[in-house]
Amino acid sequence: MKGNLNSAKNPWRSFWRRRALRPEDRFVLSVVDRLAEFLINDKGGPQNMTAAEVVLVQNIQIARACAMLCMQAIGEEGGFRLNADGQREATPGMRELPRFLSAERQAIQALGTSRRAAPALNLNDYLKQRSQGQEPESIPASAQLVEENA
Repeated sequence: MKGNLNSAKNPWRSFWRRRALRPEDRFVLSVVDRLAEFLINDKGGPQNMTAAEVVLVQNIQIARACAMLCMQAIGEEGGFRLNADGQREATPGMRELPRFLSAERQAIQALGTSRRAAPALNLNDYLKQRSQGQEPESIPASAQLVEENA
């Protein structure tokens, strides 16, 4: 086995990049990374999410990646084929696609589709970030009033 994932921040991401996907299937990683960014932003950022919500986002990513791989297989093999008896049957990708789409939908429902605002900075943290030359993550209402009156 390549690499040690014991202290990785995102061990599943390393697993997908190093071991789980063939090089030609790694195109799904950029899509699921963007999907995670959108979902995390909807919940007000990673600092505003519970551990359960983080796991749900990971489940959504896995389900989406698997669904995309199923769709790729359907595109390559077609959705149906003839079996030995001459009957039409679904290809493996076509059989499994509904399962992954359903898993993704269920995880999204569990996560919730409502947006959550990122927590506002208190004035001291805002001023500290400004003095260090950093762009503050959010501007507290009291700082907005100070800047408007200046």
